[in-house]
Amino acid sequence: MKSVYIFFLLLISDSYSVYAEIYKWTDEHGIVHYTDKSVKNSEQMNISIDDEPGQTTKSEDRAEQRRKLVDAMEEDRKEKEKLKKEEQQQARSLKRKCQWARDQLRSYQTAGSLYNLDKDGKRVHLSDQDRQKVTSKLKAQIQKYCN
Repeated sequence: MKSVYIFFLLLISDSYSVYAEIYKWTDEHGIVHYTDKSVKNSEQMNISIDDEPGQTTKSEDRAEQRRKLVDAMEEDRKEKEKLKKEEQQQARSLKRKCQWARDQLRSYQTAGSLYNLDKDGKRVHLSDQDRQKVTSKLKAQIQKYCN
């Protein structure tokens, strides 16, 4: 008797469409998450597999849905790697600019006098006021690039 009841339940449940709702969202650190529950700022990715009474679900359809999901996840992973590389490149650039500004400031502070070359290649020495402006500018660059 129990087996007839279980068979009847399985037959009824098999005749309905199956919906797999998957939600994709990115947290404040840029990490992409997938879940079966809706969260704030999530994007719904509906995956439905329709079963008609008397027909079995085609494994190709399920494989196609899985492939699409895996492709979406792979695309997100590649985008995340690209952003990480760009951030690393930007950090290296800032570090180089910081080091250059510090080196310049150190050499300006230890130099007896500073000069620029005019269009004829002759030295034009900087006044104390001009020297202070240049060092102030370098200190501002250090503040910008080194923090």
